[in-house]
Amino acid sequence: MSTTFTLTPEQIVFSALRVFNAIALGATLDSNTLDNGIQVLNMMLKGWQTQGFKIWTIEELVITPILSQASYTIGPSGTDIIANKPLRLINGLCFSRDTSSNLDRSITVLSKNEYMLLGDKSATGSINSVMYDPGVSTGTVYVYNTADNYAVANTTLHLFSQRPIQDINLSTDPFDFPQEWLMALRWNLAAELMSEYGVEMNQQQAIEMKAAKYKNELEDWDTEHTSVYFNPDIRSGFIRM
Repeated sequence: MSTTFTLTPEQIVFSALRVFNAIALGATLDSNTLDNGIQVLNMMLKGWQTQGFKIWTIEELVITPILSQASYTIGPSGTDIIANKPLRLINGLCFSRDTSSNLDRSITVLSKNEYMLLGDKSATGSINSVMYDPGVSTGTVYVYNTADNYAVANTTLHLFSQRPIQDINLSTDPFDFPQEWLMALRWNLAAELMSEYGVEMNQQQAIEMKAAKYKNELEDWDTEHTSVYFNPDIRSGFIRM
């Protein structure tokens, strides 16, 4: 018995083409067909990463504050933090850890507009807020306040972010998706490819419906099963009745 079933990108492309009989069972994909299928698959997955969080792409970035530094760049090379550029930070999952007491303190994730409305952005103290600018190839985390001597010596920032879906460079690369997504990958890739193979309209509609069904089921399932709490934003002030 095992629970490790998976498919390669080449097998997913083959399986997707089999949906509308573009290739015979047992045949071999030619290099052009395979390259085109993987190209479309990469484009599809890059689009999917904008459609809500994927739990397995949430990762923790740790920043050691630097005295009076107001921003920290994140990217694969030549940056303050060497990592894949995050797509976005996750509200409610950022904190500052006081290493002298091992206590955590929440940090507020601000919008760009909220950050721009703040006062002296060079003021030093404990970092209590961050704003993230994703950029194109590198991202930038802006902090408020900038770190003072105590923050530099005793705290680290822990920022939880959504990382990009990994590229498929080779037909044998492992998918950056859990195995429960394989059926959704097959049918949605078929939906993307079918217009290139002259599939009849009624069959296209059937494929699109099934692709949407599998994807919607996975999107509904791929969430944390925890309670949601709503609290007033004390930054704006509120009246106690």
